[in-house]
Amino acid sequence: MDRHQWVFAGLVTGLVIVIIIMVTFLQVDRKDEYETVDYLIGVSHANLVEEWQIALHNDMKKQANEFSHIKLISTNAGNSSFQQIDDVNKLKDYGIDLLIISVNEVGALESTIEEISGEIPVILLDKSVDGADYALHISPNYYDIGLRAANRFDRLSAGSNMHILTINGSIEDESAIQMNQGFMDGSLQSGHIVISDQIYVDWLEPGYRDFLNKTLEEQLYNGIYIQSTELVLDVMETLKSLGKKVPVVVSGKYISDKYLTYLDIGDIDTLIYTPLGATEALNYGLSFLENKMELGSIPKRITMNSFTINKEDQSPVRSTERNFSKKIGFIGTDLFDENNILHDLSSQYEMIFYERKGEDSEQIHVEQIKEFRELMDQNVDMIIIQPEKTKGWDNLMEEAVTTGVRVIILGNKQVYDRFKVSDNMVYIGPDYDDQSIRMTNYLINQVYSTEYDIGILEVTDLTETAGTNKKSESLSQQISGYSRINVITKISLDASEVDSDFKEALQLAFNRYEDDINVIYLHNDLFADRLEEAMGQIRDEDLVIIGSNDTGILQDNPFIDFQVTTELIYEDQLLTMIDSLYETGYWNVAEIYLPNRSQVN
Repeated sequence: MDRHQWVFAGLVTGLVIVIIIMVTFLQVDRKDEYETVDYLIGVSHANLVEEWQIALHNDMKKQANEFSHIKLISTNAGNSSFQQIDDVNKLKDYGIDLLIISVNEVGALESTIEEISGEIPVILLDKSVDGADYALHISPNYYDIGLRAANRFDRLSAGSNMHILTINGSIEDESAIQMNQGFMDGSLQSGHIVISDQIYVDWLEPGYRDFLNKTLEEQLYNGIYIQSTELVLDVMETLKSLGKKVPVVVSGKYISDKYLTYLDIGDIDTLIYTPLGATEALNYGLSFLENKMELGSIPKRITMNSFTINKEDQSPVRSTERNFSKKIGFIGTDLFDENNILHDLSSQYEMIFYERKGEDSEQIHVEQIKEFRELMDQNVDMIIIQPEKTKGWDNLMEEAVTTGVRVIILGNKQVYDRFKVSDNMVYIGPDYDDQSIRMTNYLINQVYSTEYDIGILEVTDLTETAGTNKKSESLSQQISGYSRINVITKISLDASEVDSDFKEALQLAFNRYEDDINVIYLHNDLFADRLEEAMGQIRDEDLVIIGSNDTGILQDNPFIDFQVTTELIYEDQLLTMIDSLYETGYWNVAEIYLPNRSQVN
């Protein structure tokens, strides 16, 4: 090697050393920067191509800038599950305190989410991961979105048949399937909507545009439902080239002036908009990290509200007027201690409070109906109620919703489900689906045997009381895929009935189905003591007792083999919803599901 080569080699070596030092310095500086904040939050995006993912990224950064003690690290998986797994592992190596993730593929990410959930809180946005013990899941109600779209076309039909082309997302996307199901069910309820064709397209796949153009050209339709804003421009361009003008209803998780302009000029008839949940994710995430809320009071699942926006009604995206008198009606509940919340509310709002009255379920229901009507007559802005029964509320709730009275439904999901398409109603209460998932998993993993079928005797509260029908419905859904797990029979009892009646009902069930029953499911595990006494010699080693309740208390009763309970509503949940309405004029959140705990005895 001559002198010039030695000089060149020395320069190259020196340059490499300088680069290494600079990179090391930058890495240390970056690490030091993160170490100066209290909490490091990792955000893993499935992609940063879709409009809603980009908007979510920007919203997260904007929200995080309002807190000086947190720092975000964001990654972009580019629609690759392998890349997202690597992203999550890198974020974990950074030492993040919380992970917020929009999952690319549930199956591929399940084990990764399950592993990191055991170390730090994980908040899932959009897609859920059933096998993981995540901290919180925030998502739209996709079925409800499809139902809203069908309702809009029903109004546009004016009593005549409309032939609707539905342009759905990828057929492998569960959200696309749920929206389509909601739209089909809404169409059947309408009686005036005829679905001319349903197509599934993935706008990220090459060649989808040609397929879309051919469909729009060949199909007969006088209305189009599009499941994603990503497809709107292509559809509008094709319709213009074909000289067609039909009402277009679009659902999306992103809104901007561009889409509001399309509404104004009539290219889009309606946009069903669902907020992203960035604010909720960060606020609840900080509650996890700072232990601001009591253990168990942070919800397990949140459903974001959806807003039907058209040319005539573009609130809340363009509404600044607030016409609230800050008058709240509160009908007593047994889901939490009312004293603290009443004290806090009465200092800010005008409160009209009714204590929970009645010696039995029927009396409580009658009193609630009367009190709800009285509150309506007093022109309150909002009514908070835990409906005792499911039936009998249709006329009152319909009147409240149509006149703009906001209603917070506590505990009774079926009353809420009848009117959830309204923006004026919120549900806070138990997650009965999760209860049934936990019990079904226990039966499958701990009880199920190839030697015999599982036959369930349900012991329910009175059929008309809140939660009972929902628990039965959820259990049926969870076991529907298992031909050898069945509900054999059901007995409905009032907790006030005498023990002899309880024993007689059980005895009749076992006399008729003794050979088939090997599991008893108590809708209220407070029945356990009476059940144990009433059964006498009925129970043998093969009989399994499972139970659920909404009291927040897991009974230390060895008579029950497996039990699930819902945490009681915490005051912060209710106060947050009330304050958010008076601050913004609307509710971003539609449903708050309280966490369940389970125990094997």
